[in-house]
Amino acid sequence: MLFIKIDQVWRSAEGEEAPRHICDGGEGLAIAYDCESGAALHVGGENAVRKWADDYRARAEGYYASTVAANDAKGAQFAQDMMQNLAVAAMPVCVKSVELINFCLANGGAIRHFIRIGKLPGPQVSGDRAAA
Repeated sequence: MLFIKIDQVWRSAEGEEAPRHICDGGEGLAIAYDCESGAALHVGGENAVRKWADDYRARAEGYYASTVAANDAKGAQFAQDMMQNLAVAAMPVCVKSVELINFCLANGGAIRHFIRIGKLPGPQVSGDRAAA
């Protein structure tokens, strides 16, 4: 569960003793997710999430290259899907953004629903941004 305290976003998780700092108000808040499955993959400050997404794509590209070299069509398709289905939505630090992300984390089908109604972007180029 994310929460805002003095223009900073914090995350408290079950089993953690103290909340963990996610980002300051000057940085955007972001969520990375799989557009097809609706799974939330990473949440945090915009810069950290974009770096995580770039690393995720690089790992998927490496996996794709190794599966193509091994003539593994099924594995290659899986790697392509991983790269194509990844989206990052960045938003300002505000109560509305925190509520949206918390709702997505708590409700499995929420991400796909928000994509359908245009509240979250579908597959996109890494540099695209979405407003909350």
